[in-house]
Amino acid sequence: MTHPPLLHRIEWAAAALLVAGVLFYTVDFVEAGSTGIGIFVVLLAAPDVTLLFLPDTADGPSWPYAAYNFAHTLTNWALVFGPALLIGWPYAWALTGWLLHILFDRALGHDLRYSDGRVARTAAAPE
Repeated sequence: MTHPPLLHRIEWAAAALLVAGVLFYTVDFVEAGSTGIGIFVVLLAAPDVTLLFLPDTADGPSWPYAAYNFAHTLTNWALVFGPALLIGWPYAWALTGWLLHILFDRALGHDLRYSDGRVARTAAAPE
């Protein structure tokens, strides 16, 4: 039998590939223009900007870990995407860059962190 964390990582990867497939099938990138594509690319990388502020030791401040967790939580993405979609923001699709970042991070085994910097191991995280 396959180790459960591996199965969870495969599930995250499948979800990421599904979202990417739907995105690239439904969005006309030529018509979307450079603004939408720019937002998508920035949001694809933006969650890891918080890594620049993580302290080297556990004695450092805890706010960078809260910022990291905020940027890597699906609920927060949904709380931004839902209203953007409901109000008809023309670049709401570009927010999937943030979603794809989170999904691929989980597929690679990167998880949320405790305030002292330790990785919060979930069933999806490797041991």
